[in-house]
Parts: sequence; C-alpha cells; structure tokens
Amino acid sequence: MLKDILVNLAVGAKSDPAADYALSIAAGFDAHITGTAFALKPVIPAMIVGGVAVDVIDQVVAENEKTARAAIEKFDANIKKQGVRGEAMRATEILIDAANRFGRMARTFDVSVVGQADPDGDGAEDLFIEQALFQSSRPVIVVPYIQKAPVKLDRIVCCWDGSQ
Repeated sequence: MLKDILVNLAVGAKSDPAADYALSIAAGFDAHITGTAFALKPVIPAMIVGGVAVDVIDQVVAENEKTARAAIEKFDANIKKQGVRGEAMRATEILIDAANRFGRMARTFDVSVVGQADPDGDGAEDLFIEQALFQSSRPVIVVPYIQKAPVKLDRIVCCWDGSQ
C-alpha cells in the first residue's frame, strides 16, 4: 500500500506531467504527497568566476527561486483542487546537490515520481531519476514528458538488478 509519495516538481516548465501523475496516484491510494521544487544555483567554472559579477549570480538565483515558488503554488493549488493530503518544499542548491538530496529524501517515501527529461530541454531530470534509483532503494516511477492521462494500473514493469 502506498502511503507517502515524493515527486520532483518541474520548475519553470509550462506543464508538469510528473506532478499531475503523482497527484492521481495519491488520490487513488489516499496517500500523502510531498512535492520538491529545487531552485538551482548556477555553476560558474573557476576560470571565469572572477569575470562574473556577484549581482548577476544573485539575479539568476533570485529568478530560479521565483520559478520554484511558482511551481509550489501550482502544486499546492492542485492538492487543494483534488482533495489530496500533501505539502511542498523548496531548496536552493546546485544541480548535482539537488539531485543527491532528492535521492536521499526518496529513501523515506514509499515511491518517488520523477518526470522524464524533454529531449529539447537541458536533461537535468535525468540526474534526479538516477539519484532516486541508486540512492533510495525504493520504487521510482518515471513519467514520460508527454504524459497526459492520470495513473492507470493495467500494465506494470518491475525491474531489479538480481541481488537479494
């Protein structure tokens, strides 16, 4: 039985198929859902760090935090609309630290839900999928970037590495 679901929210995207899918799972199983929105800090290579004004970095971080808050507001509105128990959290980190944090968090949930990277995007979602798979020891649902329909449990694929 699923009681606690973790979903990585798509920050700055027009739609969030993973969040919508995870909400449909939570509604179907009467589960609690937690959405995570990561505001990513830019990684500035050491050779050009002195050439980038601190104000520019601060502006990028502020804009990323704004889009993370918008993702949380949308998620919170969908929780209320669907009558699902849940909450959202935001953190500001560089990409690799955000993915590692998500993977560690996923250890404490029954299942984590992550969106597939859009082939036209930057592919950051792939790191979240990888960390959830290899750090959590828990089931991970990867939602296709083109997913529109809610959860439908008529076909399920289970994978493992053969270990006990």
